[in-house]
Amino acid sequence: MKLPSKYNFGFDVEIKTEQAHLFRIDDILDDFASFLEEQTNNKTLRTANTIQFTHANPLFLFSYKAFIEIKLQGKLTVNYKFSISELIQIVVLLILFIVFFSQYTLHQYLVVSGLFVVVFFVFNLLVINSDLYKLLVAGAKKIIAEHESEFSQEQQEWLANDQKCPACGLEITIYDKHCPDCGIKLRDKVPIKPYSISGDYQTVKYHLRV
Repeated sequence: MKLPSKYNFGFDVEIKTEQAHLFRIDDILDDFASFLEEQTNNKTLRTANTIQFTHANPLFLFSYKAFIEIKLQGKLTVNYKFSISELIQIVVLLILFIVFFSQYTLHQYLVVSGLFVVVFFVFNLLVINSDLYKLLVAGAKKIIAEHESEFSQEQQEWLANDQKCPACGLEITIYDKHCPDCGIKLRDKVPIKPYSISGDYQTVKYHLRV
């Protein structure tokens, strides 16, 4: 499921971790959903690798919908978007309030309402985006720290050793794209193994009898 694009605004949150390839995406999604429910006091809706939740504007206390999509590709990436339809509705209501309860001329009304819309809309976008970004960064760091602490001392040694599989500890080389034992993906590309002409060779003699 892709994140909705109509009337939505957002960016990416990227948290680097050397152990991302060992995490299970379902576990990360479950932990993120629990974190968001705890922080927002609202239920989340999970579909495939996306989570939908409702969050409150920290200044004007109106709620808006937000969507996140989580990817694990060498790092934890949280792509997020939030709905601006609620913000648009509030701007329209405030403009109507100005129309009915102000004594501006048409020219003054257009100038005032135009400036108000731009300032109020942009300001709220920045506030919502900043608040949501901080929330997701805090959640991502917390979840990564919890998952990394689950690894044993032996696994930590494997992770620090380039010649060991980080999942099972088997000795590997730079030419292994996947672990020969557990099959975990180690790297996207492997170097071409050079052909050596100076290796040990066995001389074989053949005798032909007539």
